[in-house]
Amino acid sequence: MPVTHDLRILTGDTWRSPRWAVVIGANPVDLTDGWAVKAQIRAWPQSGTAIHSWGPAGVDLDTADVQVGGTTLTTSTVRLRLTAAQTAALGAVAGVWDLEISHPTFDNGELYRKTLVTGRVSSTEDVTR
Repeated sequence: MPVTHDLRILTGDTWRSPRWAVVIGANPVDLTDGWAVKAQIRAWPQSGTAIHSWGPAGVDLDTADVQVGGTTLTTSTVRLRLTAAQTAALGAVAGVWDLEISHPTFDNGELYRKTLVTGRVSSTEDVTR
């Protein structure tokens, strides 16, 4: 199951999401090894139009040590970012979003796709001009 995390974005400000560690099963993942990372904001899940898309631009990959079942793993982390111009262009948003990873051959030579984080997204207009 994906983690649920709602995003609140102040339009006109530079924005960064939290970092999310990527672990599949109890195994670390190296997202620099053939993985695609994508995220989108939509008005509702079935909407044919994305309000904003990330990947690979706007996606920061790093590593971190995380505890899984009493064991420390060094694994990839994902953070999304928006520039001040991008948040200003969003305007008023109330919708949904998710972040997914995929690899063309990870699942015994087959496509593997996993939604890591999902939630609602809202934006508020900046007051200071």
